[in-house]
Amino acid sequence: LSGLLIGAELAAMRPFWLGQRVVIIGAGQVSAAYARALAAQGVTAECLRGDDMALAGLAMLRARMRGVAP
Repeated sequence: LSGLLIGAELAAMRPFWLGQRVVIIGAGQVSAAYARALAAQGVTAECLRGDDMALAGLAMLRARMRGVAP
């Protein structure tokens, strides 16, 4: 079922990702499923861990609040 939902979602959003750099931010297995579905369409996607990206965003926000350039 998840494969069908991912396929339907990617098909509906195709105009937005086609020809673009694709980065998937999320949990390991879910991100991997999206990456496989995109690979079937000839798209190479970069997968990043959601918790790492959240921490990076918080660190950037803290730096900006302190007036430090990232």
